[in-house]
Amino acid sequence: MPENTDPTPHEHAATMAYTWAQRAEDHHTKADAARARAAEQEDPRGTYAVRLLQQHEADITRHTEQASTAQSMAQMWARVATAQPT
Repeated sequence: MPENTDPTPHEHAATMAYTWAQRAEDHHTKADAARARAAEQEDPRGTYAVRLLQQHEADITRHTEQASTAQSMAQMWARVATAQPT
Protein backbone atom coordinates (compact mmCIF):
# COMPACT_ATOMS: atom_id res chain seq x y z
CA MET A 1 0.00 0.00 0.00
CA PRO A 2 1.51 3.38 -0.99
CA GLU A 3 2.23 5.92 1.71
CA ASN A 4 -0.09 8.87 1.97
CA THR A 5 1.99 11.88 0.90
CA ASP A 6 -0.85 14.39 1.11
CA PRO A 7 -0.07 17.24 3.48
CA THR A 8 -1.90 17.39 6.76
CA PRO A 9 -4.35 20.26 7.20
CA HIS A 10 -1.78 22.04 9.40
CA GLU A 11 0.99 21.54 6.81
CA HIS A 12 -1.29 22.86 4.07
CA ALA A 13 -2.22 25.88 6.20
CA ALA A 14 1.44 26.58 6.99
CA THR A 15 2.29 26.41 3.28
CA MET A 16 -0.56 28.76 2.44
CA ALA A 17 0.50 31.19 5.18
CA TYR A 18 4.03 31.24 3.76
CA THR A 19 2.75 31.69 0.19
CA TRP A 20 0.53 34.63 1.17
CA ALA A 21 3.34 36.19 3.21
CA GLN A 22 5.57 36.00 0.12
CA ARG A 23 2.85 37.67 -1.95
CA ALA A 24 2.53 40.42 0.64
CA GLU A 25 6.29 41.00 0.56
CA ASP A 26 6.23 41.08 -3.26
CA HIS A 27 3.50 43.71 -3.30
CA HIS A 28 5.28 45.79 -0.63
CA THR A 29 8.39 45.67 -2.84
CA LYS A 30 6.37 46.75 -5.89
CA ALA A 31 4.74 49.58 -3.92
CA ASP A 32 8.17 50.75 -2.75
CA ALA A 33 9.43 50.68 -6.34
CA ALA A 34 6.42 52.72 -7.46
CA ARG A 35 7.12 55.21 -4.65
CA ALA A 36 10.70 55.55 -5.87
CA ARG A 37 9.52 56.15 -9.44
CA ALA A 38 7.00 58.71 -8.18
CA ALA A 39 9.72 60.49 -6.21
CA GLU A 40 11.69 60.88 -9.44
CA GLN A 41 8.69 62.74 -10.88
CA GLU A 42 8.21 65.17 -7.97
CA ASP A 43 8.76 68.14 -10.24
CA PRO A 44 6.56 67.10 -13.16
CA ARG A 45 6.84 69.18 -16.29
CA GLY A 46 4.27 68.61 -18.96
CA THR A 47 1.33 66.27 -19.46
CA TYR A 48 3.43 63.11 -19.84
CA ALA A 49 5.14 63.61 -16.48
CA VAL A 50 1.82 64.28 -14.75
CA ARG A 51 0.31 61.13 -16.27
CA LEU A 52 3.37 59.13 -15.27
CA LEU A 53 3.18 60.42 -11.69
CA GLN A 54 -0.52 59.52 -11.54
CA GLN A 55 0.29 56.03 -12.81
CA HIS A 56 2.95 55.58 -10.11
CA GLU A 57 0.53 56.78 -7.43
CA ALA A 58 -2.09 54.31 -8.69
CA ASP A 59 0.53 51.54 -8.57
CA ILE A 60 1.38 52.47 -4.98
CA THR A 61 -2.28 52.30 -3.98
CA ARG A 62 -2.93 49.03 -5.81
CA HIS A 63 0.13 47.22 -4.51
CA THR A 64 -0.40 48.52 -0.97
CA GLU A 65 -3.98 47.20 -1.03
CA GLN A 66 -2.85 43.85 -2.47
CA ALA A 67 -0.10 43.58 0.15
CA SER A 68 -2.65 44.23 2.89
CA THR A 69 -4.97 41.54 1.52
CA ALA A 70 -2.10 39.08 1.17
CA GLN A 71 -0.92 39.85 4.71
CA SER A 72 -4.43 39.21 6.06
CA MET A 73 -4.56 35.90 4.19
CA ALA A 74 -1.13 34.94 5.56
CA GLN A 75 -2.28 35.71 9.10
CA MET A 76 -5.48 33.72 8.62
CA TRP A 77 -3.59 30.68 7.30
CA ALA A 78 -1.06 31.00 10.12
CA ARG A 79 -3.92 30.85 12.64
CA VAL A 80 -5.27 27.75 10.87
CA ALA A 81 -1.80 26.19 10.85
CA THR A 82 -1.42 26.62 14.59
CA ALA A 83 -4.99 25.77 15.57
CA GLN A 84 -5.53 22.79 17.79
CA PRO A 85 -8.05 20.22 16.58
CA THR A 86 -11.21 20.13 18.65
